[in-house]
Amino acid sequence: MINSDFLERVEPYEKWKNMIFMICYLHSVVWERRKYGAIGFCVAYEFNTCDLEASMLFAENHMNLCQSVNVPYQWRALQYMVGEI
Repeated sequence: MINSDFLERVEPYEKWKNMIFMICYLHSVVWERRKYGAIGFCVAYEFNTCDLEASMLFAENHMNLCQSVNVPYQWRALQYMVGEI
């Protein structure tokens, strides 16, 4: 799903690569903790591959929009959209 072309979609590349790493890391932690049941989480969270793709698409769109209108990235918005929703 993630290849070199995907990692070069958004500039600045270092922030984009860090964002993708963070989203993929969150996905792997949530996915791995599911197998422990109530010990891992008291509520079962669904963060499947579709959610991972939607999170990366939102991050890409948000970072491209902020760059095109020359405004700072809204990290709290990204954190809320990926982590809370």
